[in-house]
Amino acid sequence: MTLKIIWLLFIAVNLSAFISMLLDKYYAVKGKWRISEFFLLSHGFLSGGIGLLMAMIVGRHKLSKIKFRVVATLGTFVDLLIISILIFQDKIISLI
Repeated sequence: MTLKIIWLLFIAVNLSAFISMLLDKYYAVKGKWRISEFFLLSHGFLSGGIGLLMAMIVGRHKLSKIKFRVVATLGTFVDLLIISILIFQDKIISLI
């Protein structure tokens, strides 16, 4: 039960990072109030790296900014670490 909740939270954070980044791109094109870089960067690093990286590629947004590429890459590594831990725990639990 707990692993399902963690998976759902993980997916929700990545989806939120993806949507936030694409919204920022939309706001930039329309000349509206923008989402802060601090929010996007922290959101991407704290379990939202995959969503941030995917939004950067799909929306072609913030690709030229080094700090976004670094944070998206590090955040993706953090995400992959979390995924591997969750899979490993799930396999151990199924053995018991």
